[in-house]
Amino acid sequence: MKLKRSVLSAILLLGLLANAVAQTVQVPSPQQNTSVEEIFLPPPTGSYPVGRASFHRIDASRPEPFTEDSKEKRQVLFHIWYPAESAGSSPASYIDVLPDNEIFRKSYSFVGIERLMKTRSHAFTGVKVSNARKKYPVIIFSHGLGMVSALYSTILENLASHGYIVVGVDSPLFSSALKLPDGRIIKNESQRNRQKGARENEAVIQAQDLIFVLNELERLNHSDKQFARRFDLRHVGVFGHSRGGFAAPHACLLDRRFQACLNLDGYPLTPAVMEKGIRQPYMHIEEIAPWEPPPTDDELAKAKQTREEANKEAQQEKQQRQTTFSKMSSGVYLVVVKGAKHMSFSDAPLVAPERYSDIAINAQRATAITNTYVLAFFDRFLRGKRQPLLEGPSPKFPEVTLELYRPTKHA
Repeated sequence: MKLKRSVLSAILLLGLLANAVAQTVQVPSPQQNTSVEEIFLPPPTGSYPVGRASFHRIDASRPEPFTEDSKEKRQVLFHIWYPAESAGSSPASYIDVLPDNEIFRKSYSFVGIERLMKTRSHAFTGVKVSNARKKYPVIIFSHGLGMVSALYSTILENLASHGYIVVGVDSPLFSSALKLPDGRIIKNESQRNRQKGARENEAVIQAQDLIFVLNELERLNHSDKQFARRFDLRHVGVFGHSRGGFAAPHACLLDRRFQACLNLDGYPLTPAVMEKGIRQPYMHIEEIAPWEPPPTDDELAKAKQTREEANKEAQQEKQQRQTTFSKMSSGVYLVVVKGAKHMSFSDAPLVAPERYSDIAINAQRATAITNTYVLAFFDRFLRGKRQPLLEGPSPKFPEVTLELYRPTKHA
């Protein structure tokens, strides 16, 4: 039986696949790119040095998906970027564990493992949490499909440098290849392309990972030698990119401890969020509306669709999102960055610019825009600081279109 796929659906799928290209890109041989020079990511813009610590936890309440062992429970890795007392002498590795083998080469081929090994971020290990404040607001982050949280270090370090404790959650089986503490290597096993409904179901698992990590932070806040009483868990935000971008609002739907939600180019949202909306303030940053630009004649022919049908479907998709945003009872900030593409909201174009040469906007500029709007949003809703940037167009960022959806009253 043939499946008729519309142009709009194809465009959406391509956007969602963008961060899983590790499965399709030709993998460089071990002899390639051996002379890559050190790659330095843009420095954080805040006043705090940044520390980083890593954790592994098992959620005994949930089974691990895609396993034949019914007793195996869900494992999660998470990394904490935090305001440090001072810069240390031990720079943190860009990615904690990065074996040079075929599995990892394939998994990270969208940037190249040699480049990852030469990438330098700005965090340190073994440094104390800054004593400038007793505790710091917390922001939890969820990566895109086939990625890990370290691949967003530029954004996460920047938030930490401005006085946030930022927790990047790695969701095994939906991430790039990971090596667990017991030595096992876990690959991306997403069923999205093989099982109907897998995209949404897996996003729910990632949302549950975020909630589990928040629970673990409560435990660390009571008893951990380094972090006890340093987390301000009355002020917790959540955000993510792509798959993680729409897992974040689903986590907000499930757990009201999250007080602000930001989505980096993750759409469509889960059906439950599309239907109900969320109560938390919400920012949606994207490259372009999912139904734009209009399809070409060749695309229409391949989809066996008329221009009229494509326009009608695009209008329906636009109306559906408008309806969803109207259900976000604390309002929506829709930020569109002209010239950006899906991976602009990650470190990938900074690490491997030659692989992303089709992106119109300069990678450093895209990073600066993303960091500025992400920080402004969380400063507004976790710290209560007025942010003129969120009130209308900014002459500093002519590439940005900001559209506001005003809060609605609760039913």
